Amino acid sequence: MNIRLFLTARYLKGRSKHLLSPSNILSLLGICIGVFSLLVVSAVMNGFSADMTKRVIETKGEIRFSRHDKKPIENYQEISKQIKQTKNIKDISPVVHCDLLLRRGNFTVFSQSIGINFTEHEKVSSLLNRMKLGKPSEQNLEQKGIILGSDLAYQLFATIGDTVELISPAGAVISAFGYLPKVEKAIVVGIFSTGLPEYDQSLSYISLNSAMNLKNQTGVDFFETTTRKTHKSENTANTFNNKTKIYCDESQDEESLLMAEHWSVVDHSLFQAIKIEKIAMFFVLSLMLVLSGFNIMNNNIRTISERKFDISLLKSLGISERNMYIVISNMGIIVGLCGTILGELLAGILIISQYYFNYIKIPIPGFPFTSLPVEVRGIDFLLFALMALIISYLSSIVPAKYSMNYNIIQVLREQE
Repeated sequence: MNIRLFLTARYLKGRSKHLLSPSNILSLLGICIGVFSLLVVSAVMNGFSADMTKRVIETKGEIRFSRHDKKPIENYQEISKQIKQTKNIKDISPVVHCDLLLRRGNFTVFSQSIGINFTEHEKVSSLLNRMKLGKPSEQNLEQKGIILGSDLAYQLFATIGDTVELISPAGAVISAFGYLPKVEKAIVVGIFSTGLPEYDQSLSYISLNSAMNLKNQTGVDFFETTTRKTHKSENTANTFNNKTKIYCDESQDEESLLMAEHWSVVDHSLFQAIKIEKIAMFFVLSLMLVLSGFNIMNNNIRTISERKFDISLLKSLGISERNMYIVISNMGIIVGLCGTILGELLAGILIISQYYFNYIKIPIPGFPFTSLPVEVRGIDFLLFALMALIISYLSSIVPAKYSMNYNIIQVLREQE
């Protein structure tokens, strides 16, 4: 056996009958728990973010196309054909966004109402798959129909077949009494649930013609699209903005130029909050690894203090300071490596079993998830393992250098 490995194993074992001394076992468990916690929390945050991303994309599309000045696009049918020629764009739906007040009896609720062509929009959104009540179609939506979010319908105490008044301040008309908001009536033809309270409490859908009429405009506000390769949607939006020029009117100035916005830009605040939360959790849990590193350092320094006569004797017999440095540093690396492997193994078993069997449930009514979402990413396993090993190695540097500072002759004389 290599003398360095033999000495490393001997010092790690100490006076214990087992492979590791109790203090080294505690250091190993500290690294294990730190790596395990980082991986599990990261997997949950990744799963949460992925699920939220899927729900947003299925509700609002992947890329939004609109004018730079945000004015209505009059020739939207022609512009739609040009957008379809863009590489990676699959389906496209023209949309009119209305801020409406919905009133039924004594109940009045604000709604972000989306004017759509039902046939085209169902290719972009998974709206039909989320219907809780009703079977909306292009025909009944065009006949003054409206589709409500589940929480929005609850606030209005409305169900299928009920009549709701649509009040549009943006479409206000001049009368003898001043400006009056435009008012139309619509029949509830469907109630959907996205699982995201932010959307279920405010979103509603009406026909494209009704939305343009309520806003007194003849064009659409923007286009929502899906892509053939979702993972390249952000690159598609950036490429369009940098290389493609589609003008929305004959003036062909910068204000009428069509621009693309990725979904992460449209819902920037939501996903920025998730990102910040993930970073904060990473730094907090990383402190567990740092504390374990200090524990490794303390164990190694104590071992060196107890074994200083042995170390001095070995040096007098010809063991070089470099070899002793490697022996002491190997102690920390071995503890860190074993703890990392054990932590990753336990975390992998938990994450993969949750991914396939969903046995950890979330018993909260109305919550977007029924079970804890997880997503396995190999890069996380590699990154956290590397970080744990680096901390373990750095924790061994000080004790290793400390072992090289003994006066051999003085230590041997003290033991006579």
